Amino acid sequence: MHSPLLVADYVLASRRAPLTPLQVNKLVYIAHGFTLAMHDAKLVHESVEAWRYGPVFPTLYYALRRFGGDNIPHLAYCNTSLSGTGIGQRLSFLEGILDSQAKIVDMVMDTYGKLSGNSLITITHEEGTPWRKYYRRNRRGIKIPTEEIRTHYQEIINGGP
Repeated sequence: MHSPLLVADYVLASRRAPLTPLQVNKLVYIAHGFTLAMHDAKLVHESVEAWRYGPVFPTLYYALRRFGGDNIPHLAYCNTSLSGTGIGQRLSFLEGILDSQAKIVDMVMDTYGKLSGNSLITITHEEGTPWRKYYRRNRRGIKIPTEEIRTHYQEIINGGP
């Protein structure tokens, strides 16, 4: 299991283009869901919470909120610019840490990485999603059970919802 910030850095480095905090949080969540479904293991060690704009890793939200709706210009941990020359080395380093889970994140980035924040919200808010089952208006801190996330992404893999 990894920190949501480490996975976010891999997402940013693999895209090599800025993403908004909302996009990064959703992409890390989706990668976490597919990792649960495909490897029966957590990608991220933090619980997912049901917030207004979808499933959120609170640590990741608070680390990136300073960017608001703007694109994130650099990695979270080491401040490496996404347009800098060191990004390739950082990506290789992060890939080594994530090991086999990097392939799942790559698959998520290929499938969902170019979607807008609004499109990602739509996907994570659909009827039957874990967020939909646990979200309560004007309340934070409601955890989405890991088993709900695993089951949902297993259904997606099996051609379900």
